[in-house]
Amino acid sequence: MSPEAVFYVFSFLIGISIGSFLNVVIYRVPEGMSIVSPPSRCPKCGVQLKWYWNVPLIGWLALRGKCAKCRVPISPRYPLVELLTGLIAVGIAYTYGPTLWALFMFVFAAALVAITFIDIDHMIIPNVISIPGVAVGLVGQALIPGGDVVQGLLGVLIGGGGLLAVAGLYYLIRRVEGMGLGDVKLLAMIGAFTGPMAILQTILVGSLFGSVIGIAWLALTKKDDQTPIPFGPFLAFGALTYVYFPDVLLSWLTADIPY
Repeated sequence: MSPEAVFYVFSFLIGISIGSFLNVVIYRVPEGMSIVSPPSRCPKCGVQLKWYWNVPLIGWLALRGKCAKCRVPISPRYPLVELLTGLIAVGIAYTYGPTLWALFMFVFAAALVAITFIDIDHMIIPNVISIPGVAVGLVGQALIPGGDVVQGLLGVLIGGGGLLAVAGLYYLIRRVEGMGLGDVKLLAMIGAFTGPMAILQTILVGSLFGSVIGIAWLALTKKDDQTPIPFGPFLAFGALTYVYFPDVLLSWLTADIPY
């Protein structure tokens, strides 16, 4: 096996392991629970999970998606989060290679995964992730080769401040809240990790993707357009497009227009 293949396999294994931890974060943080104790247990019968039941992907498959004791089904979303995080890790490894910046981007992406599923479940974006995320992003920009703390600060100001202005304008026009402050703090975190250029791409891609999915969901569920839909997952998706394709929007904006 080539060194590159070993690196990608290692990245995938690290990714699915972090994905297993993210499942704990996704379940416990909205409940105000500690993410380190007590050990994981079945929510139905209370049996403590043995370490080999928690092996990412394999544990769920070995148990056939059910608790080993009471046989209550275990949601397939657990291995889905693990697999998704593993694939994200491989994509970042391919894009940035074995660098500190790749690790920095993976920390960012892992936070986005946790925020996405928490927002889907509870319609909230926890401050305990987004606000420390701003600090981590700025510190990384300052210390990691290739970073730019000024760009990070501009990203925070444009991301958080810009979306706050949009939210205020929407409220003045419609007299309803179009987005929560959690989305504002999330975009500030995104700006801290990626800078101001990413904010435009995040909003454009997130809004387009959110509009398509939102319209389809409302049509399928027969709900009206006042039904709240979490915007955090779409912002997270838009931010990930920048992680993998940081120069796409800039190339579009600077491309020669044929006459």
